[in-house]
Amino acid sequence: MHVLLDPSSLEPTPARVQAKPNVEEAVKLIAEHYARMDTSSALDLLPDDLDVKKIFPILKAIFSHNKTRSRRNQVTKSLYRIENLRVRSEYIRTRSKQVRIDNQTKCFYCSRRIGNAAFVRYPKDEVVVHYVCSENFQASVEGM
Repeated sequence: MHVLLDPSSLEPTPARVQAKPNVEEAVKLIAEHYARMDTSSALDLLPDDLDVKKIFPILKAIFSHNKTRSRRNQVTKSLYRIENLRVRSEYIRTRSKQVRIDNQTKCFYCSRRIGNAAFVRYPKDEVVVHYVCSENFQASVEGM
């Protein structure tokens, strides 16, 4: 961009000192590659007396791109919100289920009574196992 708009900023040679800024090429470059550059900085490099008609295609493309990106972000946000609500409802449904542990309740993995020991309940299978047995049970379930 600097080369196109200010050719004398490079090493001064007779050809570069007399060279005029190539605004049309700079505008084309911005219009083609606006998504990969900082457009506000690029537009700041353009001369102040530049006619708005010349940069209108750039502005139109930038606004269209930003509008599309904004809509895509809104859709993504809505999808994440729906997923969050689904997970919350599943959590509430899982938490509302009750398990009754008494002296006769047996561990699904080792078949010993649970009694007062710590236990883990797997909501998918409605299985209750000792906390100590849970790691082995989980490995055996994943191995199937």
